[in-house]
Amino acid sequence: MMDKNMNPYVKEYKTVTNYIGWGLTIFVGLFTVLGVFQVILKDLLIQVLSAEIATSADGVVSCVVYLASFILPGIFIILILSRKGLYRPLRFQMKFLPRDLLLVPAAIGCLLSAAYLNSFLIDLIASEDFYLLFEVERESPYEPYEMLIMFVYTALVPAVCEEFLFRGVILENMIPYGRSAAIIGSSVLFGLMHQNPAQILYTTVGGIFLGYTYVKCRSVWIPMIIHFVNNAYSVMGDILYVNGDEMVADTVLLICMLIFVVIGLVCFIIHLDLDKRAEEKKYSEGSFGRILESGELYVERKLSSKRLSRGFFAPGMIVFCSLSLASMLLLLI
Repeated sequence: MMDKNMNPYVKEYKTVTNYIGWGLTIFVGLFTVLGVFQVILKDLLIQVLSAEIATSADGVVSCVVYLASFILPGIFIILILSRKGLYRPLRFQMKFLPRDLLLVPAAIGCLLSAAYLNSFLIDLIASEDFYLLFEVERESPYEPYEMLIMFVYTALVPAVCEEFLFRGVILENMIPYGRSAAIIGSSVLFGLMHQNPAQILYTTVGGIFLGYTYVKCRSVWIPMIIHFVNNAYSVMGDILYVNGDEMVADTVLLICMLIFVVIGLVCFIIHLDLDKRAEEKKYSEGSFGRILESGELYVERKLSSKRLSRGFFAPGMIVFCSLSLASMLLLLI
């Protein structure tokens, strides 16, 4: 009855989602402006420096642009929510239950499977010209220093920045209103953030896996590790295709993916079994003299599904979603 009339958490939830939306809108602006600056700077570097130094310098600039684009919006959200008394700090602790570490190979296997499924679906519905929007032809093999730059810029930096913002800040501060809603909501935002119609399904599903591991392990380090391995696999694939034979690259990547998927599935089954046994043991021993941990379905600030869906689309969130969708539409047109 309270939820229908005047639930005190409705305003809180709208405030949280509103400022998350404005923070992501800041991200879009920063990424666009700094991206243009990076392109201009790269042209200047190529003219005055050797190819090797110019590429290395551009890699450093790319990392700085990526860091600024994600860290600054995250700081904005943290400061605003702290001022409102609604901020929940990032979880950087390194204490994990052994069974939760099984989620690392499990999530990696799920992400690679989702990527393969996404690629399969794109092949079914898209024309060959669609890939030209996103692919850059490479004529010469990658040099060792370029490979290092790729791993840092494409695998390491995005893993740190994106997990800091989307799991450490956004998901963590949506958790009090429902863990499932927080995982799904942050995953949708994660998919939209990439502003890539070819990746939106994959990144949204990937966000769900990453969000689940964050909620289970309660530390941002775990999704960072998973994210890094997933991106590193993609970088390795790119290098294999450019520097080697396409058929060999296809075979190696397929074998690696199958190994990851099988190991991940086994680890996930073992994790679920250990989790179930731990829960049964915890409750069979009783709670006298100690406080039981909150279960996965525990909701700190209860809101109805209707309130959650309405509150999610606060003004800031509407602006961010509109900008992301418009960007993808313009890219397709």
